[in-house]
Amino acid sequence: MRDLPRQRGQGLTEYAIILALVLIAIIGIAVTFGDDIRQVFDNSRSAAPATTNAPKPEKAPPEKAPPEKAPPEKAPPEKAAPETDKKQ
Repeated sequence: MRDLPRQRGQGLTEYAIILALVLIAIIGIAVTFGDDIRQVFDNSRSAAPATTNAPKPEKAPPEKAPPEKAPPEKAPPEKAAPETDKKQ
């Protein structure tokens, strides 16, 4: 009864082999019948009406523009320091 890990590994291997075979079969079918399948979808697309009955998306309310910022006020020009009479 100590063969459980070995059986688990064997089961995973079997699943991997089955998965690989299924993928090979799908790829083979796609390659073989690819043009026929593409033509069926092209025909159904051209036969479908141009419009759908899907609900139209609701219009979002227009966004409000942010208020315009006033240009920054100019700082008053700095007053020059009064010149002092320097005696030499």
